[in-house]
Amino acid sequence: IQSKIESLHNILVQKDIDVCIVTETHTKGLKNLKIDNYVCYFRNRVDKEKGGVCIYVHDRLAKLCMKLETGEGDNEFFVLRFECFIPNIVVVGYYGIIEGQFKPDTIKSMQAELFAVVKKYLDEGDQILWCGDFNNHVGNNCGISNNPGGVSIGGRGLIDFVKDEGMI
Repeated sequence: IQSKIESLHNILVQKDIDVCIVTETHTKGLKNLKIDNYVCYFRNRVDKEKGGVCIYVHDRLAKLCMKLETGEGDNEFFVLRFECFIPNIVVVGYYGIIEGQFKPDTIKSMQAELFAVVKKYLDEGDQILWCGDFNNHVGNNCGISNNPGGVSIGGRGLIDFVKDEGMI
């Protein structure tokens, strides 16, 4: 994202965007990519510059936003809550694992952690805005048509979760 930061800034300003989720930031450690008039909340990988997720919040909303939690290890997600709306809005930025690099039990376990977080805020009555690169194959499910390919293990978990929680 480093090479695209000026373009991202221009889009945010021209479109008057208050909240922007970016995945695959390619930053590590405590490095964040600053954009004028935005606060960058981020969750980077510790040891390597791939992956990563950040949420840019315009200054006019940043003071009304609360950082809630982040995923652990390879589970890359970040959660913010805006309590200035009724109901509260919870924003979840997510960069999903590439399923071919993990065993099925690990995929299910990592999804279970994320799903528990989302469910907690749903159960509290919050409105959820959950975006990112899920890296799951959902086939022609969840209102998607003409989507090539079948359903992956993570895709099945995602489909079941959003249906069970009434999110689609």
